[in-house]
Amino acid sequence: MDAPVAQVPAQAGREPVYDVARLTAILCVVLIHALSPLVDGELTRLGHAGAVVLTSRILRFSVPAFAMLTGALLWPRPFGGAKSWGAFFRRRLSAVLAPFLAWSVIYLAAGIPLELIKQPTWRQLWGMFLLGTTWYHLYFIPIIIGIYLLTPLAVPLVRWKPWAALVAAVCIAMAAGPLLGQVSLRPHPELEGLLMRIARFLPYAAAGAWYAAERERASTWLRRAWPWALGAGLALRVAQVYEWLPVKWAGGGRILDAVLVKYEIGVLAFDVTINILATLALLGIADASLRALPRLAPIATTWAPYAFGLYLAHPFAVGAFMFGAPAIGLAWPLPWWAMVFVVWPVVSVGVLMLVRWLSRWPWLWWLTGVRGPSRAPSAAPPADVTAG
Repeated sequence: MDAPVAQVPAQAGREPVYDVARLTAILCVVLIHALSPLVDGELTRLGHAGAVVLTSRILRFSVPAFAMLTGALLWPRPFGGAKSWGAFFRRRLSAVLAPFLAWSVIYLAAGIPLELIKQPTWRQLWGMFLLGTTWYHLYFIPIIIGIYLLTPLAVPLVRWKPWAALVAAVCIAMAAGPLLGQVSLRPHPELEGLLMRIARFLPYAAAGAWYAAERERASTWLRRAWPWALGAGLALRVAQVYEWLPVKWAGGGRILDAVLVKYEIGVLAFDVTINILATLALLGIADASLRALPRLAPIATTWAPYAFGLYLAHPFAVGAFMFGAPAIGLAWPLPWWAMVFVVWPVVSVGVLMLVRWLSRWPWLWWLTGVRGPSRAPSAAPPADVTAG
């Protein structure tokens, strides 16, 4: 077995492979949002912007990739005793929940006066915070918090059999719709929506835990398999976008009709397969890149802690282009090449550097998501996909 990438010099407590994957995933998210003004809402009618829409659709694996990285870093971990769990929840929930609430308020304060958000009622405001819909990208943070809360249940199963955790997560995701449909949550439909979203992302967290376990035991075949995962993921995504393959089954009897069609389990299984394959390919590419370019490790571990801040803040920078372009006589949206070669790199690099600069003041951790170095590095838990 080859020497693990972790032996490449890097900051203590960090995993370069996951850091490279995290940075790549967040850059894909920013590109998706930079291209969003050019993308058809349904993502199936390709029209004149076919290449742009196809690119955006292919990159959609990047959000599930965050869930996989979270599962890879947290669910295989050994925990011991109530104190360990208490420290875990205090650190994780504070590092994610406080920035989420702060940025939710910031986006509301900016969006309502600009008439980008309709003035919500108190009831609507509760749902917006619960689901993370105060702005279009914040919906993922409550899902990550849900994955954190399920960690005590997932850890024993992952330590027993990682594949069993993956099977259980897939079953939960597929059964969530029918089960929640039988439970009366009418007074709180937002809660039902949140539970459904968390259930839909559980297979990714479990797949990440499985990857972490197999990487320890059989890293050689995982490294060699990434081109196949990339090819299969791309082929399935292209087939899905162009509707070359059916993702619903019309026949097969009453049971299949009820399960596969009514609850769209076929669609869910198709999407989960594509996103897991794509993320496995991303992790394989990250691993291969680090072996070919060892100097990439310290760069990745230096910048990865600021990825969460980039995720939180980048819509403001995209919005600056949206309002600034007409002010200087340019039509918005800009041509696709300007979105890719101007908006995307300027937003990505600019916000990443701004977050790193703001992190110099530890009291701004609630804004950047960077808590700063621990006083006891050896006792600190490994960083996850959000805060460093």
